[in-house]
Amino acid sequence: MYLIYCAFIFLLFANLSKNKIEWFTLAVLSLLIWCNKEYFDNTEQSLYYIRAFLAFIAAQILMTRVSKLGLYQSFIQFLIISSYAALAYDVANKEHILIYNNYAGVIHGLVACQFIGVIPELWSTFRNIGPVSNFSDRLSKRIQKI
Repeated sequence: MYLIYCAFIFLLFANLSKNKIEWFTLAVLSLLIWCNKEYFDNTEQSLYYIRAFLAFIAAQILMTRVSKLGLYQSFIQFLIISSYAALAYDVANKEHILIYNNYAGVIHGLVACQFIGVIPELWSTFRNIGPVSNFSDRLSKRIQKI
């Protein structure tokens, strides 16, 4: 269910941000991964292959935007693909060597890293609001005159 919440929050960021395509891509990716989880069982290898493919496509879309946010999010997608590969290896070999026991923690940590990407956007958005921004703008103009 958290994937639907993530998709909703990413969609909200897409509406509020100047990097709409990046956040919309993450929203669609979260919805597709949720659909994938609902369709396949946890022990099926195709679940992890399709997830890795979806994350790869999302990383490609994010890299084509050539923005700081897009590159950051595509790197997070690369880490997610790596964790899917490690989990697929554990499931295929029926051994819990690499990531199986800590998979949920790793994925939730990487999703938290995706949300960290919104901090610079919120900072730049709220930095220019209010009397403090007017003061800083006037101060920077006076400094430039000197």
